[in-house]
Amino acid sequence: MLVLTSKKYEVEETIKAVNENNETLYEFQMQITPDEMKELRDILFDEKSMNLAKKSAREKDIDKKEALDDEIVARAYELQDRFNDICFKEHKETFKEKCGEYKYLEMVDMMYDFFMKAFIDKKANQVNTISTNLKRIGNN
Repeated sequence: MLVLTSKKYEVEETIKAVNENNETLYEFQMQITPDEMKELRDILFDEKSMNLAKKSAREKDIDKKEALDDEIVARAYELQDRFNDICFKEHKETFKEKCGEYKYLEMVDMMYDFFMKAFIDKKANQVNTISTNLKRIGNN
């Protein structure tokens, strides 16, 4: 039997920044809904950006290539901002104020890695399950 559980939040993680004395600078609960998870997946594995990059790589005309590259960069900034808004929500500016811009960017990188790993692990589990089931079927 296959069972799919629907939850209010797909991800609930405590985000915490501490100083060298292990004192908490800022802490909040990151809560990501199922719709936001889909949006994060679409941001991390953005097909439109990949298609633009392929098109840019094939383009011979320098001006057209630069225009495509500019579009790719603008899209990357837009997607990064949306990623940050989803993850930090109302805590974005407060986190920056209390921890600094550099630590904020480090936390963004950690969140990016966290979600990338989660999506990749999920896909790897699906592949492993399929191959295990195929072996079991083949042995009967």
